[in-house]
This record gives sequence, structure tokens and C-alpha cells, in this order.
Amino acid sequence: MIEIQRFSPPGTSVTITNSVSTTAKIPFENGAGGALHVAATNAVTQVTWYGSPDEQTTPQKIYSGGNAVTTAITDGVHPFPDATFGVRFLHPVASNASLTSVVTVKG
Repeated sequence: MIEIQRFSPPGTSVTITNSVSTTAKIPFENGAGGALHVAATNAVTQVTWYGSPDEQTTPQKIYSGGNAVTTAITDGVHPFPDATFGVRFLHPVASNASLTSVVTVKG
């Protein structure tokens, strides 16, 4: 009998900026879901999701149904959008300013 083992490492503090070149890079290759835990938005109202297949490739916007995948940001917990599933590295980019968030990933 083969048993599926899930993993859920501890949350990690990340800085999300308004530039894809400086924002957090979230390893998601083994993830089946995840969340941004936002304590204070610092004027950030939205995150646009970018992805890359490895650490060297320039991240590109993630699209679903022809639209860029975004998440409206308020104080609270925001699950990763379904369209991010299967992306190896996630790069959330803030609409303006920057914020510190705790990220949790579950596989």
C-alpha cells in the first residue's frame, strides 16, 4: 500500500514589492496550496501573480481565462488562486508600495 504524505513547512516571512525583480520568490514546486497571511496592507490593494519555471527565468504574469490573475488585498488570510497550481516559483507583485506577509505552503 502506498501512502500519500503531505508536508506543511512553517510559515515564512516575505516582502512583496511592486516590482517583479525585487518581490518575494516563493518555491511552490511541491505545493498543492498556499496562503498569504497579511497583518497590515500598508496601502497595497492588490497582488498580481507571476510565475517562473526555475530561478533564472524572468517571471511572467499568470493568466486564467485571458485575464491576469490577481488577488484583492486586505488584512487577513488570502489563499493562493487556483491558477497558480503547477507553477514552480510564484512571485506576487504588489499594486503599489510593499508589504510584509507570512506565506504558508501545503503539499
